[in-house]
Amino acid sequence: MGDDDGTGGQGHTKPTGTDGGAAADAAGTKPAAGDGAAGAAADAAGTKPAAGDGAAGAAADAAGTKPEGSGPAAGTAQPAGAPDRYELTVPEANGFKTEFVASDLELFEGKVRKAGLTNEDAQAVLNTLPAEYADTKARFRGELEAHPSLGGAQLEAVEQRTKRALDHFLPAGTPDGDRLRRVMTLTGYGNFAPWVAFVNAVGLAIAEDRPDVRSTEGQAPSLSKAPENVLYDKSSGAGAAQ
Repeated sequence: MGDDDGTGGQGHTKPTGTDGGAAADAAGTKPAAGDGAAGAAADAAGTKPAAGDGAAGAAADAAGTKPEGSGPAAGTAQPAGAPDRYELTVPEANGFKTEFVASDLELFEGKVRKAGLTNEDAQAVLNTLPAEYADTKARFRGELEAHPSLGGAQLEAVEQRTKRALDHFLPAGTPDGDRLRRVMTLTGYGNFAPWVAFVNAVGLAIAEDRPDVRSTEGQAPSLSKAPENVLYDKSSGAGAAQ
């Protein structure tokens, strides 16, 4: 299968937007820090995440959190070792150059500038990212396939259901839809089991609320209710007025 697309499966949608800052969002969308000088430099730069899920970082980026720019603010001292302008080359391994867009590089430069890294050290850190992202993607996919309620024989139906739910509420081709898919593809969180469980639950709730939305394979559901009324139905259930 191809790159993660944020639907619990691995779609073939290539990231198209330059909006984001998702890729290097140090709040948790990065793989665990590696060993060696490059890993230490990355930790110092704040471009590596601490061990853990890091879902909050991906969610914050998808929500539109704006990172600081890459250049020093007017009137502030230049960090020791940081050049006036970074000249960095995004690695091509594992399709990373396609996924790591201009705004991601801008965020990365801001982080390494704060740490005072030289151009050479910053490039060394950047060169480690493709392999680290690939490792994280493989780990998340393996965990999803082994998940007791999402993986195994259930996985195909789960992927179809999550794709339909995502396509309904955040369709591809919309700014938010494309941005979310790009973040999930780059970081591997499209196969992050808790995320998949959530979107799958949304898909199940839609189908239970309106049986007629159970579309055939490959077809997006058609809802007569507005999305907010599907998720927060005021006529019955938990959303009913007291």
